Amino acid sequence: MVRFDLSLVVGLLLLIYAGFCMVKGGTHVRGKGWVSKYTHPFAYRVNQILFFLFGLSMIISNFIFVK
Repeated sequence: MVRFDLSLVVGLLLLIYAGFCMVKGGTHVRGKGWVSKYTHPFAYRVNQILFFLFGLSMIISNFIFVK
């Protein structure tokens, strides 16, 4: 039986949202809303890196720290 923990679900959602932002070519910035990666490249790159790192770490930790 496979257990689906909250960290696995949230990790997958973060990776899906990062993929969505990559396909659409933008990201959400607090106070400005949806912005293009061309108008705010630093915010776009930081958000992409954080979404991928947090998503992958949450998924991997779900398999490493088995309860």
